[in-house]
Amino acid sequence: AATVAGAAVAGSAPACADVTALPPRGPWAHCSELQSERDEMAKGGGGAVASDSGANDQAVLAKNYSIMCKSLGIKQNEGVVEVINGEAPPDHVAVDSLLGPVGARALVEALMARQEGLTGAAYQLLTTIRLWRSNLGEEGVRAIADLLLDTFKRKLEPNSVDISYLQLMDCNVTVAGCGFLSRVLQSGGNAALVTLNLDHNDQIGTAGLRALTEGLCTNVTLRRLSLAYCEIDAEAGRAVKNLLLTYNSALEELNLKGNRLSGKALLGFARALGKNAMLKSLDLSNNDIGPDKEALQALCEALKVNKTLLQLKLQENHIGDDGAKMLTDSGVFDKKDGNTTLKEFVVDVKLQTEVFDSLMRAGGGGGKKGGKKKGKK
Repeated sequence: AATVAGAAVAGSAPACADVTALPPRGPWAHCSELQSERDEMAKGGGGAVASDSGANDQAVLAKNYSIMCKSLGIKQNEGVVEVINGEAPPDHVAVDSLLGPVGARALVEALMARQEGLTGAAYQLLTTIRLWRSNLGEEGVRAIADLLLDTFKRKLEPNSVDISYLQLMDCNVTVAGCGFLSRVLQSGGNAALVTLNLDHNDQIGTAGLRALTEGLCTNVTLRRLSLAYCEIDAEAGRAVKNLLLTYNSALEELNLKGNRLSGKALLGFARALGKNAMLKSLDLSNNDIGPDKEALQALCEALKVNKTLLQLKLQENHIGDDGAKMLTDSGVFDKKDGNTTLKEFVVDVKLQTEVFDSLMRAGGGGGKKGGKKKGKK
């Protein structure tokens, strides 16, 4: 991979897209990132100190979870039980197991403590939810969305919950599920959420991205959005464009790695990147962009005027020698007259030595000249 130096600017409010039909169900995804996520959570651990009220009592939460599981006719999830019964009151839920839609509902209701027969109040210490391979489906995501919406409605009350980090990786999130999350993201939904990670949900597709964009077009608090390996295709250009042009957006990191955007989608949103004044990191690696001269030229033009982007990943897109030469000839990586804000630009192609060296001289850095096509899951 070659690392080159180089930078983002303003925007106007977009028109929001419609949610399209639910795509057919596909197989679960599996990836090496899951283990690294688990290792990270194992290191992070940590609980929070409970308040004097019964709202944050672990025993109360455990009892409520047991009651809800029994009421819904399911067994308690061992991962959830382990989190609840940790050494300190948990501030995060991290579960890598088959929770299912009913299991998700049981957990949510236990946290909110709003059903008849449950004791105490909403559990207030939770800030992070990380679920992996949990097969949530439409109803499971609806339950999570209900939790986030309910906490916002009660934000002025003493027993509120602020979830700032939500990760649903390889959880069978559907287009309809993205619609539920869109309600959370829209203005008047939930202002606490700053990170949303939906990686490896291959039912999302472009339709799911459009659904999310409906909420994001009025969102001013989300900072990080990750939709890696979600089968987003060449028709997504308009949706990404709308996302980049959202007025007052706080989005700083956008990860679209491992999709199928192609040059067509890149061409559709490249100009918007030049007008964006907030994004700092954009990952377009492994997206079948290829040596699309028109798309790469549009990207170069955007980078010439962009003043905030710090990192752009374009590796594993097979842009070839012609595409690489276009990058160097555009002047965007010229140290004196080019983009001086972009600190990291990563390409991974088989290049002629002089072209590769030209890119390296443009920005410094090191790495391999070659790369291989994605192994998606």
